[in-house]
Amino acid sequence: MLIDTNDIIFNTFQDNNLEHLNLLQSFKEESKSKFIHFIVERLLQNRNQKSFPFDTGFVISLDSGESIGYLFISSKRNDEVFLEYSILKNKRKMGYGKKCLSLVTDFLFEHYNIRDIALDIDVSNEASMRTAMACGYYEDEYLEEGKFIYRKYNLNYTNKRKNGK
Repeated sequence: MLIDTNDIIFNTFQDNNLEHLNLLQSFKEESKSKFIHFIVERLLQNRNQKSFPFDTGFVISLDSGESIGYLFISSKRNDEVFLEYSILKNKRKMGYGKKCLSLVTDFLFEHYNIRDIALDIDVSNEASMRTAMACGYYEDEYLEEGKFIYRKYNLNYTNKRKNGK
């Protein structure tokens, strides 16, 4: 488990957990993305994790036990981490995406020596762009594949480096 707040829980994805598999099936059924197979690969990748929580897939659940989405935290490279997350369509516009992104960002900055966190967002996904900006991320670069990179820097990391720590 990564974070257990009052109302949202992040559990590592388990391919033998029926609730987790049902969530994955829901994403397959509702997704129009050609990248849906990458979600499966990333969520299953946690079986080979070497440094929790990196290269790990998580199921996002409410405290009631209802699964509402997934989160993938990439490897830490050059003190940068990429996050990928999605909330089920029937749970969107309820503030869960913003709450999840804020919680994970704060957790990673507080517990790991991370310089920045990046999000890879499709240009057509205006809701994700608004969520990223509401959580303090800013548009950093445009990729040729029709995606933006949104980034947030850890001010504590910058201060540690300046102080030689």
